[in-house]
Amino acid sequence: IVKALYERTSSAVLLNNQILDFFPTTVGVRQGCILSPILFNLFLEQIMLETLAQDRDQWRALSATSSLMSPRRPYRLRD
Repeated sequence: IVKALYERTSSAVLLNNQILDFFPTTVGVRQGCILSPILFNLFLEQIMLETLAQDRDQWRALSATSSLMSPRRPYRLRD
């Protein structure tokens, strides 16, 4: 059911009270959809788990109350 919500979706831009041409949407979550925060959190959780499973020394928490992570050596992200 969730997959069906995201198949063949499209978006348009409203500019000067005129709707421009629709274009296919292939990434992201639907704005205003009740499932969007849940889907985003599931996706982000997987990224965090995979990142933390790597070399833990190259990451540091920016604050004790935040899940935000920052690379200790940003140049290593290019490797």
